[in-house]
Amino acid sequence: MHAHTRTHAHTQHTCKQCTHAYTHANTCAHTHTQHTHTHTHRHTHAHTHAYTQTHTHTHAWTLAHICTHAYTCTHHIRTCTYMYIHMHSHTNHRLIILLQTKVEILNTTENRSEPHRKEVWPFSSM
Repeated sequence: MHAHTRTHAHTQHTCKQCTHAYTHANTCAHTHTQHTHTHTHRHTHAHTHAYTQTHTHTHAWTLAHICTHAYTCTHHIRTCTYMYIHMHSHTNHRLIILLQTKVEILNTTENRSEPHRKEVWPFSSM
């Protein structure tokens, strides 16, 4: 499946029980920011010329990436619930929110009518 993940990094909506872990996670993920953005931009542009919101999300990085790097930075992150936004470049760039049921966040999708989907983040597949 041709898809990349990204998220609006609103720290106030992240798991409250892993504040330090997420802070460390953001620090870890920051070093991968430039590469992630370049790769994502190239990927989405290759699939469509209609995507114009790339720069809008320049500072909105994948929580999936953040959680992944946090997993290697600190073992405490595994006690936290996760959320990440899955961007499908084939569905009019609608941001589909995938999150565990314990996490509640604001609607950060471009398309406000897009319903939230709740799923458990598959650690084993990462």
